[in-house]
Amino acid sequence: MNRKSAFIFGGGKTGLGFAAHLAHLSGYRIMVVERDGERVERLKKQGGFRVVVTGDPGMDAEIIPEAVFRVDSGEWYRPFREAGIAFTAVFGNNLPGLAKQLAEALEKRRRDAPDSFLNIITCENLTNAASLLQDSVLSLTASETGKWIGERIGFVEGMVLKTCMEEPAREGKITIVAQNLFDLPCDAEAFRGSIPDMQGLKPLAGFQNQLRRKIYTYNCINAVMTYLGAAKGYAMLYEAAEDAEIMRVARLAATESAAALVAEYGYDPAEQAAWADAAMDKFADRSLEDPIERNGADPRRKLARDDRLTGPALLALKHGIHPEGIISGIHAALVFADRKLNGSLLDHFGIENMEKVLEEVMGLQPGEALYRVLLNHYMK
Repeated sequence: MNRKSAFIFGGGKTGLGFAAHLAHLSGYRIMVVERDGERVERLKKQGGFRVVVTGDPGMDAEIIPEAVFRVDSGEWYRPFREAGIAFTAVFGNNLPGLAKQLAEALEKRRRDAPDSFLNIITCENLTNAASLLQDSVLSLTASETGKWIGERIGFVEGMVLKTCMEEPAREGKITIVAQNLFDLPCDAEAFRGSIPDMQGLKPLAGFQNQLRRKIYTYNCINAVMTYLGAAKGYAMLYEAAEDAEIMRVARLAATESAAALVAEYGYDPAEQAAWADAAMDKFADRSLEDPIERNGADPRRKLARDDRLTGPALLALKHGIHPEGIISGIHAALVFADRKLNGSLLDHFGIENMEKVLEEVMGLQPGEALYRVLLNHYMK
């Protein structure tokens, strides 16, 4: 082959509008592996997809994959032996399911191309997605293959800062509207072999701290805006960004989180403020019709101890900062009507069982300050 291939696991918005676009811009042959059979057939029938970049039509692209496969078909195992890089964009909770097919494909690669290196970059909105995928794959492989995987296959955490939205279904090609941002920060220490030459890859040392910074900045601000916006009945994220009251609270949450991150990791305050400003600008972009329902989905996961609301609130309290704005986001998340739950977390547990919410959902302990603050609010 004259060009290496890039495998994209997940034919949704991020997989097509970000990972595949980066690979396309870097001259890779695109292979898409998707779980949804209808999606696979649509991509095949339409001969590819379109990426429209907001504010920069010169970066728009018509992308024709070399092949599109159903993940459970096994048909992709053979070409996967020659993959130069792979990306996952399947939603974090689907990674263990992907691991079964990936373990089989890697076993075949070990037999047929034992001296090759491969790096799999996770583009998931989930902390430690790469470790989850790696552990899931290794749990399904024999020790000999596991040793080879450890030496030859890099499971690399990526940090997705870009928003991609799919245009409503129509007869034309699948069209992804993507924010004009092409950087993909990732864990420099997780690569095996040489780091692939690909536009947008930004390998960073000390990545776990950088990832926490992203979650406690971008995701924290997003969550506060989303859940307060839902409480006011807004449908789109940019509508929340146009509400002065919501933005006052979001800015307060950003300030609290920034002060905690600066105190904990020594980040430059001006640089951290720039991160918050970039997040605010991103979520206010009217060209990206990003539904609040999508952003708020699965509040149970988003209220977890190390995630976007509870995590920065705990870090703030550790450094003597009262997280008033972040706690406002927590209150709004607890009453967010989630489709999966058929109601809110408080509806599901009952306010009389607030201790269960704090301990089982948020991972808090009775002796912690945040536990006491929240319990006092609901029990008074």
